[in-house]
Amino acid sequence: TTLSDKVIGGIKGAFIEKKTCPAGWRMFSSSCYLLSAESGSWEKGRQYCRDRGADLVVIDSSEEQTFLSEFIKKATWYWIGLTDRDEEGTWKWVDGTPLTQKTPSCICVLTLNYLARVPELVTCKKNLDTASKVIPTGPG
Repeated sequence: TTLSDKVIGGIKGAFIEKKTCPAGWRMFSSSCYLLSAESGSWEKGRQYCRDRGADLVVIDSSEEQTFLSEFIKKATWYWIGLTDRDEEGTWKWVDGTPLTQKTPSCICVLTLNYLARVPELVTCKKNLDTASKVIPTGPG
């Protein structure tokens, strides 16, 4: 094989290996997001995402937060991958990292009204490689 064959083969391989999101998912940066019509609790939303190789979203940057705000702006209610289930008042992301923001008012997420049984919809985040994340959202 000549050097030019190797170069051309490498260029072809680069185009063939281009990663894309699955059908129905929307790409931002190196992740894919899915806004589903499924409704349910935080736990059901997380399972929905896990069933699709994803998890509730862990917001990694202000750019991602801006993207998510636009992506799910029609949803009034949504879940993110932040929980204090292990210890009340100690917030962690579903990937185990602690919430670094110390100002409680900065967790700007509307919670599910269980008494009114407002359904929560699901938005999933999935990395372009094999790792993934998810978010549930609600009616809007």
